[in-house]
Amino acid sequence: MSTNDVISEVLEKADIVEVVSDFVKLEKAGTSYKGLCPFHNDNNPSFYVSPTKKICKCMVCHTGGNAITILEKLAKISFNEALQRLCDRYGIKYVSKESKKVATKKGLFQITKYAANFYNHYLLNSLPGAEALKYLRNRGIDDDIIKTFKIGLAPSGKSTLYLSLKDQGYTDNDMLNAGVISNLDNIHDTFTNRIMFPITDEENNYVGFSGRIYYESNDSKYFNSLDNELFKKGCVIYNLCNALDAIRKNRRIIIMEGFMDVIAAYKVGLKECVCLMGTALTKEHIEKIKSLKCDVILCLDGDEAGQNATYRSIKLLLENKINAYSVVLSDNLDPDEYIKEYGKEQFMDIFEKGLIDSYTFIYNYLKGKNVLTTLVGEQSFSQSIYDLVISVKNALIKEKLLNLLSNDVSIDRKTIDANFNEYLNKRKNKNIIQIESVKKEPDDCINGILETYHIVIKHMLSDREEFYRIDQALEKISALQTEKIPNSFQIPLISLIYKENNLDIEDGYFNNYIDFISKISDYFNEYRQMDIDKFYNTKLSPELKMLYDDKLRNVLIASKDKRRMELDDCYRKFNLFILQCGIDKYKEMLKKNEISEFEYADKMLTLKREKVAITATTIKKSPRKIN
Repeated sequence: MSTNDVISEVLEKADIVEVVSDFVKLEKAGTSYKGLCPFHNDNNPSFYVSPTKKICKCMVCHTGGNAITILEKLAKISFNEALQRLCDRYGIKYVSKESKKVATKKGLFQITKYAANFYNHYLLNSLPGAEALKYLRNRGIDDDIIKTFKIGLAPSGKSTLYLSLKDQGYTDNDMLNAGVISNLDNIHDTFTNRIMFPITDEENNYVGFSGRIYYESNDSKYFNSLDNELFKKGCVIYNLCNALDAIRKNRRIIIMEGFMDVIAAYKVGLKECVCLMGTALTKEHIEKIKSLKCDVILCLDGDEAGQNATYRSIKLLLENKINAYSVVLSDNLDPDEYIKEYGKEQFMDIFEKGLIDSYTFIYNYLKGKNVLTTLVGEQSFSQSIYDLVISVKNALIKEKLLNLLSNDVSIDRKTIDANFNEYLNKRKNKNIIQIESVKKEPDDCINGILETYHIVIKHMLSDREEFYRIDQALEKISALQTEKIPNSFQIPLISLIYKENNLDIEDGYFNNYIDFISKISDYFNEYRQMDIDKFYNTKLSPELKMLYDDKLRNVLIASKDKRRMELDDCYRKFNLFILQCGIDKYKEMLKKNEISEFEYADKMLTLKREKVAITATTIKKSPRKIN
């Protein structure tokens, strides 16, 4: 059965009322059901679900769809995931490409789990393991820690694990993809003669390993799994799964330097500790941390490299609106050394009373980078702090930073304020000049935008696959609204077009656009190819026929060979349109004093640069012009 046939069967069998009811409380309203719209702040139920038409729609923001597309939006999953869920729910046989990938991953996880158990057993039950255990005992790692962190030992034999996995029936390719063997031309175990620290994801699947030398050697102290199907170094947070309960309970996550730091902290009861895999904090790490809705405490090394890493991490956390603190252990001691030197209680007390807030850390870090005994050093330091103050929105923090600066450079506060305002004006003027110097392009993002929408609808009538492809593309473009337009929520693109062009929603066409697209969807639920006469005569109401005759029938579109180029050009215009809406909104906010001039200049510069980048890409590709 083809994917299109599966889609048709799902839409026929799925109870859309049942699907929506998992997310929205519905009540009967005539032949339909209604509830509060989940896509905007709704006080009066405006979200309607029709079990006979098998569609749903909000009468205010106009978000809606069929059983698949609405599940996609409500559950915030991909179209294929929504399709697979409904197939599973209604007993329809279907395995999507994504499901195949999940099944493949599960198979690889079986290999890594076997490897973790193999290494752990070898550590506890072999003669070489006794030597490794002696090293671990000397580091204060007992049996409970070995069990909790599943610490193991990789044999010194070049293919010991490989042969054991081979006996279990695993293929060479799968072992290679799981990262436990290397080089199919000369197969050997990836890890040999190292103490093994398994690395898990949030669901406790083994995604990779880190092996540590425990004897005198010129080799690197640690050797990690290479990036593969399961292991992405820049995405992994070590011990996150074990730490989740403590993170949620204490509403904080403590990021340390390495595995042994995390284990040392765990031993004395500090269980919300994790570490990265020797990388800087990445956007993938940030996304995981944001989802935990907790504070971040950075406890990295106190040397220059560690402090530089803390500074970069704190700035990134602040930019992502995550509350962050830092901890510096005295004498550059690591957690294990600190606990041995000062005891458990003093170590734990630092994380309760010795936290340094983000702005104090940044201030002291910048102070340490400048020589304040020279005029050049004082000027450089002052400008760094001015930049920091500009980025801060809290008035009390601004005051504190400027007071600290006044004391450290021995200049009275009145002079500091005057100097700061002069610096601020220079920065503002510089940004305005930058904005004005940006190359101006023909502002075609507003002109003809409704006609562009007509072209896209006309392309939707091509065939079933093209319809679903365009529908998903429009959904992604509409999602940009919340990112580019301040204080906005996602609404259908046609709603934004009418709103921003001051078009009359009572013109008799506005509500019909969404209905017309729904009718195309209904048609492709039954037929693969479009017969425009059949569609026109069997699916369209008199109002929708009028829309087609008046607005769509005579729209000229590119030939099949040039269709992709024309659609890309339409998507470009939609993106430019949304950017222009953002620009207009910021202008309006500035007039109403809802935004500072500095923030306005910064936002305008960003949006205009994005417009120029899109236009420059278009010119380079030289797409077909839409008239």
